[in-house]
Amino acid sequence: MSVQPAEQEAPLLWVSVPVFAWLPKLPGPALQVLFYLLGTQQQGGRIVATHKELGEWLGMDRAHVGRALKHLEFARLVRREKQGIYVLNPMLAGGLTPADSKNVIDAMDPEDRLDVDDFEDRYLERVRADEALKKQRAEERNASPRPPADLAAHRRRRPKLV
Repeated sequence: MSVQPAEQEAPLLWVSVPVFAWLPKLPGPALQVLFYLLGTQQQGGRIVATHKELGEWLGMDRAHVGRALKHLEFARLVRREKQGIYVLNPMLAGGLTPADSKNVIDAMDPEDRLDVDDFEDRYLERVRADEALKKQRAEERNASPRPPADLAAHRRRRPKLV
């Protein structure tokens, strides 16, 4: 089962519109993916879709969809439950009634709330940490291999070629 294309009619859900005032400055593709997910979510904010499906429906390649979802995860707007299953932040997720949505929001972990003063700072810190990690991994890949500290011991452990 996957998310329904936008052409099919989705159930009407209540979403808290003021929450959009708290969205951080996201890249354009991330906003495009977010709005699509908002429009195709199941009750409670659950979305079942692969990167390939999202890319086909949005006219984006899988790599751009993946980067967009990563930004949405850094901003805690979307959580990846498992491969192909995403859940919107409860403050964005739709409920059948306003009371349903309010009850879910009231039960949220304060760390996941969007309406806090340092929300954008926390998002930017996650982006910077990811960029630093990518840079470190690239440097490790490009670094020349180091010889073992004890070359004689390394040669003794090496299998002999016949």
